[in-house]
Amino acid sequence: MPKRPRISPGTSPGNHPIPARGMAHLIVDVQDEICNPQGLRGTRETGRTARRIARLAPLFNRAGLTTFWIYTDRTFEGPQTAGGGFYAVRPRRTGRAILLPKSRNSAFAGTALNRELKERGITTLLISGFNLSACVIETARAARKLGYTVIILRDCTADDSTNTEYSARTARFCEQKGLFRDSGSVLESLKPAPR
Repeated sequence: MPKRPRISPGTSPGNHPIPARGMAHLIVDVQDEICNPQGLRGTRETGRTARRIARLAPLFNRAGLTTFWIYTDRTFEGPQTAGGGFYAVRPRRTGRAILLPKSRNSAFAGTALNRELKERGITTLLISGFNLSACVIETARAARKLGYTVIILRDCTADDSTNTEYSARTARFCEQKGLFRDSGSVLESLKPAPR
């Protein structure tokens, strides 16, 4: 059996086999105001991407990954936005699905995310969601600083209509740092975690 290359924290594993043990899927801000193409900020791309995330999240979960549904909590704006206002998904809290509110771009800022990940022995993060050039990239940067291996699922992230100015620059940064992988190649390379 060929020896797998060692992947150090704060890096991305390229196209090598990935053990599902120690890995979690962070899904950021799949919310109506950002994703709904009929709304003020959503686009066709955000709608398609949200539906793709909704289809793929259960597959990653079945492979043994814990899913963290991270949403911007705007309860201070009124009850219509309390609880996330998810788009195309209806996440429920289960043993392998955690709902986590945030109030800043980074999902690590002012939340219990790092503690939750450490308690579960998580060292590698798959990140998908919105907006690539805001919450997704800030979460990825914070995760790398904390020593996590980070993979951004290229086909499961996008920017809404208010963030297009930085999209190309953020995508170039992700390419240069080797952070991007396609969800299909990650799913194919996952070695299921023991139950």
